[in-house]
Amino acid sequence: MMAHGATVVAVSQIQLGRETDIGAAFTSIRPRIGELIVLSLNIGVRVMVGTLLLIVPGILLALRYSLAIPVAVLEQCGVSDSLSRSATLTKGHRGRILLIYVLLYVLILIAGMLWPLLSVLVLRVTFSAVQAGQTPVWAQIVLQFGSFINQSLIAPILTIALTLVYYDERVRKEAFDLEHMMRQLDDAVPGAPHTT
Repeated sequence: MMAHGATVVAVSQIQLGRETDIGAAFTSIRPRIGELIVLSLNIGVRVMVGTLLLIVPGILLALRYSLAIPVAVLEQCGVSDSLSRSATLTKGHRGRILLIYVLLYVLILIAGMLWPLLSVLVLRVTFSAVQAGQTPVWAQIVLQFGSFINQSLIAPILTIALTLVYYDERVRKEAFDLEHMMRQLDDAVPGAPHTT
């Protein structure tokens, strides 16, 4: 959850045209980690209960609350406020979020099949005499390492995509881009009254 929140902060800083680094992203998220864990567990329980009720309600709840973590991190909302704000932001555009989940799932499937397939091919070419079921220890390590790299590279893609969807929804529904530009103009002109 800490990495998830820090990724949201880093993507946000880049989206707003600000400099950032890993240390600053983790430092900014550290005081809120407990709240993010509670929020994540809350969403998980809701989605699990919805999934037990014929799967479709679980999918709908996952889409409804998919922006709750970016809302909690970037707007510093509490658990219930983050959930309701996520529901408001995703309303009318949940199909786009579903498409992101489907594309990520396909990417995970492809990457998840590609590494073991390559490892098995290398293993068979290297050790044609190895009997079935007797995989050498180094081959098991290579498979686990590949799985770790796979997860490390693919898992942040969802967080990045949902953070960008968060900004897109704010621009579409709240003209956030205009608000951000006005704030930058106010900061650029000394003594100018701040707009709200």
